[in-house]
Amino acid sequence: MSWIQENKFIAGLAGVTAVIGGAILYFGSSQGSQYDEKVTEYQTLKDQYSKLEKAKPYPSNGNLNDKKANIAQYEEVIKDVRNTFSAFKAGNTGTITPQEFSNLRVTMDKELRDVFSNADITLPKDTAFGFEKYKSSLPKPEATKMLKYELGAVQWLLSQLAESRPAEVNNILRPQLDVETGQSAAPAQPTRGRQRGRGNRGAPAPVEKAYTLMPMELAFTGSESSVREFLKNMVNSKQYFFSIRALRIRNEKQTAPNVKDANF
Repeated sequence: MSWIQENKFIAGLAGVTAVIGGAILYFGSSQGSQYDEKVTEYQTLKDQYSKLEKAKPYPSNGNLNDKKANIAQYEEVIKDVRNTFSAFKAGNTGTITPQEFSNLRVTMDKELRDVFSNADITLPKDTAFGFEKYKSSLPKPEATKMLKYELGAVQWLLSQLAESRPAEVNNILRPQLDVETGQSAAPAQPTRGRQRGRGNRGAPAPVEKAYTLMPMELAFTGSESSVREFLKNMVNSKQYFFSIRALRIRNEKQTAPNVKDANF
């Protein structure tokens, strides 16, 4: 009889121990190889990071110089545009009293009526060329400077309209400026967040606007040539800067022409 047959319990325990020991050895060996792979991967990434950290980042010197040249050219364009606007700046006009403005308005009203009357152009009834409010009241003292500038611009513009000889001026609408109503334009807001190189020197100074909107609506009846002449003179003005925000052209006769309308 063999020893295993005589000692079945001991032999079985030894067999189980051997199997478990083998499993633990395999598991430990497997985990050890994965650990080595992770260490190798980490070392590779670390080496790549070190190379990137020491390397000089993009752009190249050539690209950087091109970018600086483009920015300098763009700044020159902006400077030229700002200088062009400055020539039309409303602030260049002098300050006047409310009564002096009223006197200027009366003079402008008379001169424009004479111009339109001599050209035999019909004006809207009771028009004051956009300044109807000041026929019976004086403007605020703080508004006279801007109003004086706008008064001159309106007189110039309507004089050009009269020279183009439309048949009739249907409507003149001048919305009030903020300074007339006591409202003030919102100041420019600084960029949020700390700017590189500025440290704690505070927010950047707001940039002054290059222009002030003084909207006006005109409606008139005239020939195609009168419209063309008026628009040409307006956009070529050397005294004031005008920008057309919207333009609507409508035929007086809404029905399409027929054979009877033809003139051969």
